[in-house]
Amino acid sequence: MWALLRSSFVQAEFAHAVLAPAAAAMSVAGLGAVLVSRAPRLGRRLAVLAIPAGFLAGYFETYRNFTFPPATVLSWLPWFILAIVAIDSLPDTMKRGVMAQLARAFVSAAAAALLLRPLLRHEAWSVALATGFSVTVSWAFPWAAAGSARVARLPLASALCVSALALALAAPLSGSVVLGQMAASLVTALGGSILVARLSRTTELLEGAPAAIFILGVLGVDLRWYAGAAEGVVAGLLVSVVAALAGSVAVHRYGLKGWRGVAAAVLAALTPATFAIMTAFRLSQVAGGY
Repeated sequence: MWALLRSSFVQAEFAHAVLAPAAAAMSVAGLGAVLVSRAPRLGRRLAVLAIPAGFLAGYFETYRNFTFPPATVLSWLPWFILAIVAIDSLPDTMKRGVMAQLARAFVSAAAAALLLRPLLRHEAWSVALATGFSVTVSWAFPWAAAGSARVARLPLASALCVSALALALAAPLSGSVVLGQMAASLVTALGGSILVARLSRTTELLEGAPAAIFILGVLGVDLRWYAGAAEGVVAGLLVSVVAALAGSVAVHRYGLKGWRGVAAAVLAALTPATFAIMTAFRLSQVAGGY
């Protein structure tokens, strides 16, 4: 076991999926924490970048692809993130307005069309439209709802860590190590931002949490349609994200503070996340192991 941990492969993966995302997320979050007290508007806009920046650091370490036009499905991801960061960086009065919600729906629809086009271009238009609409709704609604002021930020980010960790464990079992690495980068980015937010007592640093929902949606679509993961695995991951969001709304509504609110949201996401992992593990055993 010690020899495995000291191997160059494990150390490289640790650097790619943990160190780089943690350094990026915590650096941006730390700078945001300083600016929130001195230049609140600039600090809040910078804080939105912490989680996406951490994820992108891991993405580029793992995938090393930033081309235009994108050559693969996953190479669209940085461009999607730029779009959602632009929306989530708007002032509160704008990003929670009707136009911002329409922009989220448009970005979600465009992402679904671009990601699914290689698979659905030979299908009947009715099938392609129904599939694209389903994927769009599964992204647009949770992402838009997460931008509401009625969502507790710390519980949401903490619960999304559970969903992202489930994806990081289920993806390799379902046939995609790369998606597992990217999900691990998201876990680290969320965790680093949460740590800085707790130390600085600045919850504004977690304003980028809604972007994590969109990232999980993109990775989930790739896992299902291109890596061939079972529907039960992806359904469990989707329910986990929705449960994380619902739990965070409930925490805000009923005024749960501190660890109680975090625990409630995490527990809401934990059961479907565990189901996704166990389903992926069981299917990998049936197939002869990963």
